[in-house]
Amino acid sequence: MKSLFAVNFGRVLLVLSFLSLASAWIAKDETVFGMNQAHLFSDASVWALLGIGMLIDGIIHRKEEGKI
Repeated sequence: MKSLFAVNFGRVLLVLSFLSLASAWIAKDETVFGMNQAHLFSDASVWALLGIGMLIDGIIHRKEEGKI
């Protein structure tokens, strides 16, 4: 059960990362949602790292549950 939550939450974080990266690409010299391009790129990096971490956590919990 924990593994399913971790994997799904990791997927959500990766989607947020993609949206933030796309917003940074659109922003160029302007702002999107009140944030400049550098801020959006930083957010995309953090969301991606958290998402990857949650996916790894899901794999570890899945092994502990004996489903792998």
